Amino acid sequence: MGTAREQSNLSYNTPSFVRRSVVRVLDVDTMKTLNPTRPKRGQANRRERVRTENVNAGFDNLRKLIPTDPEDRKLSKIEVLRLATSYINHLFNLTKAE
Repeated sequence: MGTAREQSNLSYNTPSFVRRSVVRVLDVDTMKTLNPTRPKRGQANRRERVRTENVNAGFDNLRKLIPTDPEDRKLSKIEVLRLATSYINHLFNLTKAE
């Protein structure tokens, strides 16, 4: 079959970024034989996707508990964290005052 350089017939006068892109394209075709860790990457991607979904669900739950005006306003994650901190401090101060 030959190496990627033999298959592509690229000379050393060809810019390096072109040679690299051709080698990448050729390697993608044989990725399964060249990279046996590919299934592990897919598993890691799935775990990360589940983790991200769980974090987002947690933010959604926290977002529902924080009073906002107007009520249907969707807060960003940083706004949720800042308002939650402020709201917790407010509730703490209310209980301390009693």
